[in-house]
Amino acid sequence: LRRRLGERFRVVRVAGVESEQEFGYAGLHRLLVSFLPAMGGLPLRQRNALGCAFGLIDGRPADRFGVGLAALSLLAEAGAGSPPLCVVDDAQWLDQESLEVLAMVGRRVHAERIALLFGTRDGVDGRVRLEGIPDIRVSGLPEHDALELLGSSVDGPLDPQLARRIVTETQGSPMAIIEL
Repeated sequence: LRRRLGERFRVVRVAGVESEQEFGYAGLHRLLVSFLPAMGGLPLRQRNALGCAFGLIDGRPADRFGVGLAALSLLAEAGAGSPPLCVVDDAQWLDQESLEVLAMVGRRVHAERIALLFGTRDGVDGRVRLEGIPDIRVSGLPEHDALELLGSSVDGPLDPQLARRIVTETQGSPMAIIEL
């Protein structure tokens, strides 16, 4: 799948980093850094908003709507070649400004050659704001598959009762099963 997507899309990735949540626009900067050379082609207001947000120029605090339009414009311009597929993992740990701007972009990509894919966990602290973006809820693995995954990630024998308890406690979450 990665190879097929990579042939059709320019895949750019960012993962939320819990320790950067207090740094406004940190996640957006990491996602867009490879597009910044094209910033000169943006309308002045968008260029200034993005420049202020990323600390590239001095000015008044960044206008969040202007930053969002600038991000959309940068990505749309890139879409003239290989369309960008922006993969945002652990979105619940992005700084609020980045998350809100990316959600705004996500609600406006219908007319552009841009794809956004957000991965997030429910119930972390209620901060994730992706209203208006279609979502697919992914639940844990069925018990049989979860037990098989657990068995393949453990060296040596595993007590069946303990294995079922781990699967139950993790609710079939593959990451939790592997980490435990």
